[in-house]
Amino acid sequence: MVLFLYTYSINRARTSGMFYDELIRRSDNKSLVVLDLSRRSVAEVEKYIDAAELIVFDNSIILSMGKGKLLSRNFFLNQNITKEFYFDIWNLVNRADKPVFLMHP
Repeated sequence: MVLFLYTYSINRARTSGMFYDELIRRSDNKSLVVLDLSRRSVAEVEKYIDAAELIVFDNSIILSMGKGKLLSRNFFLNQNITKEFYFDIWNLVNRADKPVFLMHP
């Protein structure tokens, strides 16, 4: 199964949103699973990572981490998600013994 992890950023281009919408439309939850990180818990994402054969990770989060402090205002956050959540998810992806494809749509 290919696992595509993303989150909506307030800075995303309209084309990125269209790309995500198209991936969601094509997802069958068997060979392709598309997860919006802002709607999942770390434990839930970890289960999907364990089941995946390939992980595709939207690198806009990684680029934000590399440029300095990850600003929560740049992401859609519900009450239960902090900016550290995205670091926790990357740590899970980074430690997974699976191929990881970093993608910028």
